[in-house]
Amino acid sequence: MSLSCVSAVRKGFVLVLLTGIMIPSLMASEKAGRDNLQGNLVSLTEIESMALISGSRVKSAEAGHKIYQARKRQHYGRLLPSLSFNAAIQATEKDPGEKTSVSSLSAEVSLPDPWTFQNQGRQVDVLNEKAELETQLERAELISTVRKQYYKILYQQKKVNLKQELLKILQRVFEDTRKRYYSGLIHKLDFQKARLSLIQTTSEIENLNSVLSSDKQKLTELVSGPDFRKARFSLEGYLSDSGQLSRLLTGDFFTGLRQSKSPHLQLQETLLKSASLEAEGASLFYMPDFRLSAEKPTDKKASDGMTFKAGVSWELFSGGRDYYSYREKVASKEKQSHLNEAAKKDWLVRFDSLHHSLILSLSRLELQFNIVKTWEEMITLSSERFSRGLAEYRELSDDLEKFSLQKEKLVDLQSTLWDELIEFSSHCGNSELFRKFAS
Repeated sequence: MSLSCVSAVRKGFVLVLLTGIMIPSLMASEKAGRDNLQGNLVSLTEIESMALISGSRVKSAEAGHKIYQARKRQHYGRLLPSLSFNAAIQATEKDPGEKTSVSSLSAEVSLPDPWTFQNQGRQVDVLNEKAELETQLERAELISTVRKQYYKILYQQKKVNLKQELLKILQRVFEDTRKRYYSGLIHKLDFQKARLSLIQTTSEIENLNSVLSSDKQKLTELVSGPDFRKARFSLEGYLSDSGQLSRLLTGDFFTGLRQSKSPHLQLQETLLKSASLEAEGASLFYMPDFRLSAEKPTDKKASDGMTFKAGVSWELFSGGRDYYSYREKVASKEKQSHLNEAAKKDWLVRFDSLHHSLILSLSRLELQFNIVKTWEEMITLSSERFSRGLAEYRELSDDLEKFSLQKEKLVDLQSTLWDELIEFSSHCGNSELFRKFAS
């Protein structure tokens, strides 16, 4: 074959390579992979709804909330007086054959202790608030787990897509290399290297698909819904403006997030309220109980009048049992107060740690994008050198593999950033905050 023919073959080969390896911008790369899955399209919102409906821990928390709502209604039902009726007949035999009997009807009303009743009512309200916050936290945790798994699948699919793109290029390379090897234009080492690259990439795709299938199975188990292994997922939101994300993480919006109270901190405050009310309720052990009763004889010989009685029950000494119960509740309140302070510090430490990780991940992502763009230019130059006969295939092949690895690293960094955004949103207690970042 003449040199002109060899040059033509090289140029045609380079053209095939360049049309297969050019990558889009970072934003377009974020959108890539939406339509590459087979099966029915399932959105993240739909999967979240399925998870909330079928989640056993969420159902348990919701049932607990219903229990405290019922207790709240039950408690306020005690506000009504307790009313009881009694009927009695008394027979007396003074002399043989002479019997007298007296019958009567009586009613007794027990009045609730107003101090204790008010304290218990506030305790029920706080417990109801606690159950509501626990339900909210269970939902948020489930949503966060589902979102992480969802985006893990999306980016695993993107890695599969990248490998498949590389495989197509390597298949073309192998066919071209095989022809050139049998024509005596290249060394056998180049042919064997092209063949080995093809085999290795095929094996890597199988491994990646196996991990992808496993990830989809995990999502199916999380949601307890349909089998998602053949489903097609859509990427809801993408990092359309990394500068905007940086501003959200450093401006007034970030300051407001740091000063806000997440449901986790609200739950700790609710536990402190509950401990305070329990201590207050235990301090009411000296308060009396009140009773009011009325009795009317029904016997004709008896007086037609009605007798009213008012009673007070007051426990003056209980061997210190009530007092030390009160001291126990006071100590529990102090303990919960210290736990609250520790929870606030831990929350801020975790918040700052997640924020720092986000800033670093964003910087790494921008840097990696620039690296990939630089590699794209290098591949173009390397291909041109190959087309002019100034470089061997081995050099171009090595560059292609390195370029592919850099693109995979970019996908991994994108996946990490999404994961951290979801975790940060969950920590702040606002599941919709994630969508503000990923608008």
